[in-house]
Amino acid sequence: YSRLISALVTEKPRIDRLNLLRKLPRIIREIDYGGRAVMYGSEVIDILPFSDKSGIFGVAIDIGTTTLAVYLADLKSGEILAVRSAPNPQSSYGQDVISRIDYTIKRAEGVDELRAAVLTTLNKLIDDLCRESAVSKERIYDTSIVGNTTMIHILLGISPERIASSPFIPAFTGGKVFESRELDLEESIPNSKIYIMPGISAYVGSDITAGIRRQYKSGDYRQVGSSRSCVAQRRRYRVQYGEWFECFWNLWFGVDRRDCRYDRCGYSY
Repeated sequence: YSRLISALVTEKPRIDRLNLLRKLPRIIREIDYGGRAVMYGSEVIDILPFSDKSGIFGVAIDIGTTTLAVYLADLKSGEILAVRSAPNPQSSYGQDVISRIDYTIKRAEGVDELRAAVLTTLNKLIDDLCRESAVSKERIYDTSIVGNTTMIHILLGISPERIASSPFIPAFTGGKVFESRELDLEESIPNSKIYIMPGISAYVGSDITAGIRRQYKSGDYRQVGSSRSCVAQRRRYRVQYGEWFECFWNLWFGVDRRDCRYDRCGYSY
């Protein structure tokens, strides 16, 4: 362990995975004390021999109210290798977010039922992507997941009950990192870290903030989903002395199931 850690140039490297620590002595000797460490931040999550050229991969997942979308990417080149989607099987329990929250409130096992339905479909979609692209699922090391706040709560097995009632406070909105086994996704991504991207509030989830993060420099960003949650971005310019300008980006979020009115929520860049 100390030999490996001292050889890495990353600041304060460490190994947290017990299964990797258990096989570390064998792996180090099999690769003759030389190889590549797969890092997630400063954490070593796998060790590969120099002769291994099979690549490392990542998965991006969008858990929509009506559709699940999964992307397989080459982490070295950033290339999207394949995409798969499927209807969200939770639709059979309720067509929209509110009806699904209601289902989890009225049934003791409601959250578990909705969660199991999504996980079954996600595991299948990832398996299909790996088979289509001839990628070993053991080589998927990074997974990012976005979705509206209710979908993320259900995925993590957290009751979304408080999202539907005033003052509409979710259990969390910040970004979280998990191991695949914690989310019951070890069947399809056994070696992957899973990053749940941050949202903002009960009705402004990580699906919207991820889009804003990617597109905020391009002018207007608008999203209207099946639940009719909306975000608009306006850009204002102020020119002084004809020599420089300042740009201000102000975000409007709104949730209105009838006409999707925009409400100023005080977030700005």
